[in-house]
Amino acid sequence: IAGDVHSIAWSPSGRNLHALDSHTSQQLSTSITNFRISEDPTLQDVVGVDVLGNVTNASQIVAHPTETLMYIVTKDTNELAVLSLACDTLVNTSTVVLRYKLLPSSLDATEFHTSSLAISASKSTLWALSQSPRQAVITSFTLNVTTGEVVNVAARASWQGVGEGQLTNCETVQ
Repeated sequence: IAGDVHSIAWSPSGRNLHALDSHTSQQLSTSITNFRISEDPTLQDVVGVDVLGNVTNASQIVAHPTETLMYIVTKDTNELAVLSLACDTLVNTSTVVLRYKLLPSSLDATEFHTSSLAISASKSTLWALSQSPRQAVITSFTLNVTTGEVVNVAARASWQGVGEGQLTNCETVQ
């Protein structure tokens, strides 16, 4: 991959690996390089590269565990972008990208960068972490468990401090 891979995500079938690359062109457009995992697995065959023209400076990608949805957070615009994959691999050029603001309007979004994204094992919650030099904000989205679509912003939590944080999934499903 000629670029800067920020994050990878497995497809729901486990047969494709998606690599998020935010610097493949001069326009800082975001692309997803799609690898097909064969019966005799190697990462030699690139299925295709999807350039998301209006999603710039993406920082992390997460795939829905059962549906063909990809969730991407952008570093500078502090947005969640949600898009659907066609046939578990390539983004259709006419795919509509749904966008959600990660920060409340009471905060100066230019002081923040979004760096982390995680989905719950139950497929019901998506979290995004945005940070500034003085504050961090976690935004929690409720997901439709069946379709993976974003229902609403469920909650936000913030705290003051310095340092770079990262989200990880530690939920247990019974």
